[in-house]
Amino acid sequence: MIKLSNPSHNEEKDSTTGEFPSTNNQIRSISWWLQYFAGWYINISGWLNTFFFLVFEFNFCHMFDFTETIIHQSKIILIMKKNFMLTVFICLFIGCNAFSQTNLLNGPEGITFDITTKSYFVTNANNGRVIKIDSLQNHSIFYQGLSVPMGIELIGDSLFVASNDPSTISCIDINTGELLGDMTITESPSMAHMDYDPTTGYLYVIGQAGQVFKINTRTLSYNVFVNTGHGVVNGSQTCIVDTASHHLYVFSWPITFVRCVNLNDSSDVQNMVNPLTGQYIDCTKDPDGNIYVASWQGNKIQKFAPDCSVLPEVFATGFNKPAGLVYNPLENVIAVCNFGGNSLSFVSLSVTGINNPHNDASNPMEIELFPNPVKDILTINFKDHPTIDTHIIIFDGYGRQCKKIDIRKNKVVIDLTTMPQGRYVAEIRRGNKVWVKKIIKL
Repeated sequence: MIKLSNPSHNEEKDSTTGEFPSTNNQIRSISWWLQYFAGWYINISGWLNTFFFLVFEFNFCHMFDFTETIIHQSKIILIMKKNFMLTVFICLFIGCNAFSQTNLLNGPEGITFDITTKSYFVTNANNGRVIKIDSLQNHSIFYQGLSVPMGIELIGDSLFVASNDPSTISCIDINTGELLGDMTITESPSMAHMDYDPTTGYLYVIGQAGQVFKINTRTLSYNVFVNTGHGVVNGSQTCIVDTASHHLYVFSWPITFVRCVNLNDSSDVQNMVNPLTGQYIDCTKDPDGNIYVASWQGNKIQKFAPDCSVLPEVFATGFNKPAGLVYNPLENVIAVCNFGGNSLSFVSLSVTGINNPHNDASNPMEIELFPNPVKDILTINFKDHPTIDTHIIIFDGYGRQCKKIDIRKNKVVIDLTTMPQGRYVAEIRRGNKVWVKKIIKL
């Protein structure tokens, strides 16, 4: 296992945050100093204006030469006007500088979401960086030195990134930004996107030569799950795991059938629907199991049924070479990387206004959840009787649905024994009301 040395940068990471200094942070620093000096300037200019005014009043009252007084008055007023205009200019300049935002996206290819910090992590294929975007849309360089990074997944406290030239899987600590290890995939000339199976702990990564690699995220080892010429087409780009049926759906760049790989028997590869659309890049899934796939053909997002058995519908259009997709359960939106526009788009899945879930401090449904942290059994109590449209969805730390339970009683007991340790989110929905609570699984 080779450890990356990141030779392409000379910046040191912040000892507190573990992040590289970002341009945005530098801008805020410059703005602070400008405001500091401008504050002193404005104070001094105010004192000078007051001084000149008092001098003028003194001269007006005590000087006998009226003509000289008028000339003196004109000079003082001219100085005050110039001083005032310069003050206004500096204030406007500082205001524009303070509110400026720096876009660090450069060929955004892959994206994942950290549900606990409400932050996105985006791979820049053009400059080898991973960019962190926080809840205020501030950009910072989280990691750099990768070679053409593509897909990215957050698993527990680790970011897994697939890169090209050479084909590599890297594991990065999300808290410190340090490289935990990487693997060179010698069997594939180029890697693409990936998906994680939380029930088994395996990560499935697409090789663009028609391969699927099975990554053991605990031991940082891999094996070729599906090799070239065994059912997955050359030019495949992305995949998604269906934990219920134990299938892996594979989408490709060429116009062809969606492939369905049996996770219990990798030799069992079936053709599903042929969407008559190609140039697929990445995909994600909503809580109901519907699959959303980004396509450069028509710059659109297509929506597939959970089993990919029928033709997809066009879900959204108007993107600029859409690439990475991720579902954000906190806002019920899909974040889309615009590879051609160096930007992110956000597409709401809400049709009933379920787009601003309540946070931990707000509890409109009067719900009690305990124990938390929880080791095995989680109990949820409702003060009032749940209605027929109430249900609970539990997401793991990177936004994947783990459980969905319809609520019929005031007390609900959920067995979390088989779920891995880590951070989760319980989302309780009733009609157009949503209550969100973070859970720690021991």
